[in-house]
Amino acid sequence: MSKQKKRDNWFIEYHEIPQLGIKGKRDLEGRLQYYHIEDFKDASIIDLGCNMGQMSFQAADWGASRVTGVEYDSVAIKNAREINEKLGTGIEFVVDDLDSNFFWNSLDRYDVVMFLSVIDTKELENRYGILSKACAKTNKVMYFEGHGKQPASKYLQNIVDYTDFSQIKYYGLTPVNRPFFRCTRDKISSDECLQKILESEYNKIAVVGKSLAGKTSIRKKLQKENSEFEIIDDLVHYKDNPEKIDVADLKNFEKFVLFDYRALEYYDEFDVVFFVSPNGTLIGQSRNANNPIRSPSIKTVNNLKEIYTVESY
Repeated sequence: MSKQKKRDNWFIEYHEIPQLGIKGKRDLEGRLQYYHIEDFKDASIIDLGCNMGQMSFQAADWGASRVTGVEYDSVAIKNAREINEKLGTGIEFVVDDLDSNFFWNSLDRYDVVMFLSVIDTKELENRYGILSKACAKTNKVMYFEGHGKQPASKYLQNIVDYTDFSQIKYYGLTPVNRPFFRCTRDKISSDECLQKILESEYNKIAVVGKSLAGKTSIRKKLQKENSEFEIIDDLVHYKDNPEKIDVADLKNFEKFVLFDYRALEYYDEFDVVFFVSPNGTLIGQSRNANNPIRSPSIKTVNNLKEIYTVESY
């Protein structure tokens, strides 16, 4: 089967550039609500599939120290360079192919990678390989926007399967109905985990991790908070008198936190997952037991919105 021929000079009037009064199908204001401006201050930025450079110019406005825009469409890059010259922003715009290994082998790592509305471009030959390589070039933060051709859960599953980000957060749909995610290499403390649970807008939360990782400590602190969450640890429902329950009983709880390294194996409707591990160690890897404990895997993300890595001490 022949490869899809990649198009050039086909998608060149897409971006609004309000600084110059340029109109386009994709307005700027509607894109900005989910970005953390502090991510961009004095940071190196790459905009993969930048088109005319709308978000590249915005990154420069937010104080980025270096911005690179990459686009296959040479005419779009020609327009971006003309805009760049008029604005005097000093952004580097390059024509290249994200499917090229040579492109990735020559690319520096960047503090912030923007991978926006690119993943479902039909000509891409290795779209999930590109996602993985983009992750490898990310020092701190990746902003990822889907096309809306798939549900948000599918994009989240792609991120889980093809990257190693320690924190993934789904922010919702952009005004053009495209799922938007912020992915980082951040890790949080046990106390931050507790606070995020208490402040969560979601109802079904899993706290997973190997034996002695620190799950019990977080559970005990949560019990003292008298929160609205039902607390379940290894299928024991903690209330006035702790009671053993079955997996099937979970459907009877509207709002709960389940502490169990196996939680993701027998329940697939969590909104948020916290993975707890002791700082700098791999507890459980070397234990000589008939039932060794392996790190959990996320197989189904139908409802999942947030993933965190917790370092306990």
